[in-house]
Amino acid sequence: MNHRDLFEDLFVLELANNHWGRVDRGLEIIRQHSRIVRFNNVRAAIKLQFRDVDNFIHKDFRDRHDVRYIKKTLDTKMSKDDYATLIAAVKKASCIPMATPFDEASVDLCVELGIPIIKIASSDMNDWVLLEKIAATKRPNCRPLPYDRVDTLESRLQNRRINQERLESHERTASHQRQRYIRWHSTRRRY
Repeated sequence: MNHRDLFEDLFVLELANNHWGRVDRGLEIIRQHSRIVRFNNVRAAIKLQFRDVDNFIHKDFRDRHDVRYIKKTLDTKMSKDDYATLIAAVKKASCIPMATPFDEASVDLCVELGIPIIKIASSDMNDWVLLEKIAATKRPNCRPLPYDRVDTLESRLQNRRINQERLESHERTASHQRQRYIRWHSTRRRY
């Protein structure tokens, strides 16, 4: 199945962090989602969110309970085994597992757990390190609008490389000109 066929008529059902960090709750959501999928005879992916929580939140901010997102991220932390249990349940329910990784370690987790589709968060569309890591998996990915108009993630990265090479070329030229100026300036006689 090619990538375009994979996304054809695909419904994405968001599990995200609605499991509240509890496997039993996540399994119940998957069970309910899959019942609706079967009843309506549709193709569906159930999408989770992966974060390497220990490194995602800076250690100086871990105790900040006044920041909603920090508390929520810490409260919904799951182990690799917990995620593996949820992914197995998604597959058993005849749905396609999908995940949004928010860091490079989470991309590795996607590969390890056999996640066939990777979703890129809109907040990460300029995180070039993460995008390159996702592209290296060679797995189908979906991006938020307006970025999905780019043919492929690889073409976006290639455009970045071309622009980066131009910038590096300009920097080398500027550096060479600075060096010439410094040599000229240091050889000038002072009267």
